[in-house]
Amino acid sequence: MKKRTVLFFLTLLSISIYSFKKSPLNSLQAKVETPPKNIIFIIADGLGPASFTATRIWAKGSQGKLEMEKMPVTGYVKTYSASDFVTDSAASGTALASGVKTYNGAIGLSYAKVDPKGISRPLENIADVMKKAGKSVGLLTTTRITHATPASFYAHVKNRDMEDKIATQVASSSLDLLMGGGRSHFLPDRLDRENLRRLDGRDVILELKQKGWSYVSQKKELMNFKNKSAHGPLLGIFNECHLSYERIRETSFPDSEPSLKEMANFAVNFLGDNKKGFFLMIEAGRIDHASHDNNIEDMLRETLMLDECVGELLSSPLMKETLVVITADHETAGLAISGYGSLHETKGDKLIEIKKDAAGTVSSYISWATGPNAGVNQKLISKNLVHPSAQHTSEANHTAIDVMVLSSGPGSSSFMGFMNNTEIPRKILATLGLSFTSPVNAQNPISL
Repeated sequence: MKKRTVLFFLTLLSISIYSFKKSPLNSLQAKVETPPKNIIFIIADGLGPASFTATRIWAKGSQGKLEMEKMPVTGYVKTYSASDFVTDSAASGTALASGVKTYNGAIGLSYAKVDPKGISRPLENIADVMKKAGKSVGLLTTTRITHATPASFYAHVKNRDMEDKIATQVASSSLDLLMGGGRSHFLPDRLDRENLRRLDGRDVILELKQKGWSYVSQKKELMNFKNKSAHGPLLGIFNECHLSYERIRETSFPDSEPSLKEMANFAVNFLGDNKKGFFLMIEAGRIDHASHDNNIEDMLRETLMLDECVGELLSSPLMKETLVVITADHETAGLAISGYGSLHETKGDKLIEIKKDAAGTVSSYISWATGPNAGVNQKLISKNLVHPSAQHTSEANHTAIDVMVLSSGPGSSSFMGFMNNTEIPRKILATLGLSFTSPVNAQNPISL
């Protein structure tokens, strides 16, 4: 009787083990055990859930689907900083790059008030760790490359406004590729130039060239660039300030400024010759700028441009061994989509139209929590696409709203559920069996 009982339980155990091996859950876990070769980390600056939804409805209709919705794993991210319940892009950029909470305004530094040493110290960032692991490292943005979010992946300064100093730190960074705008912070001031440039007389681009960097300033130069990352790092700066909004770029500067999609495709090819893989951070930074101005049209177009970029990346055969993670550093302006319209007609221009009844009352499906459009002059309504904000501010504020994280590829299951923004770079590194090694990162809290 005892032998029969033992045989019964052994048989049951064998069936259970076999079923576990075949289960979808274990299949997902097995995929996680295979580390990704490449990492593409995308930051949609200022993109909140409502902006994502508005872009879908505007571009595809309520029943449509964006390319980013093909990402199989989703989660939500808390964005507060170590000093404020609403973060700025410097603190959130540092959190996403270094896995540590810091104060608003800080780039790559710990917060003295919580640092056990009582001072702000340089933090190790994910680009540094990837470089030490033998991967090629690239960064591209539609903002100035010295702006808060991109700077957090290579610089260390106490205030984000120190962009001239940030530019000088490119030379000591782990980057093989850096592209975006912001030429004004790399070249000395000249009387024949309208744009204010560096006042210290340094030509940082020349300094980088002398250290082995290649440099391009036009889209055609980028598209014709033949050398791969193995031959040295590449700097591409295509505007004195931020790159133009896509709406303006495609009509006025199609030959001089590359689009986000063009830069991303170039970056993947440029970095992809490394047998150990690459790490690429892509920032769609002007979603935030349009939202600060209550500019719904450019916010939607910038988000759609990002979506098209993601769609093209996801269709690449390279994605079989690439972890793609998309998130935002924070939400901007508190966008709302409300009112009642036809399911099949409320999209495109219909979604963003300004309605005015016989009594002169203005309404729209789109509104903002804060920004310059509060109490708008009625005369502006007929001339511009002006959607109201509830509270007047010279530029719209960031909000404390949780943002999304979307992921696909090997290791993507790690990004399911709620998490702190500081967990994201740590989770990315964990998929590769890596971690931050600096004692400064280890000693500072990832959440407060």
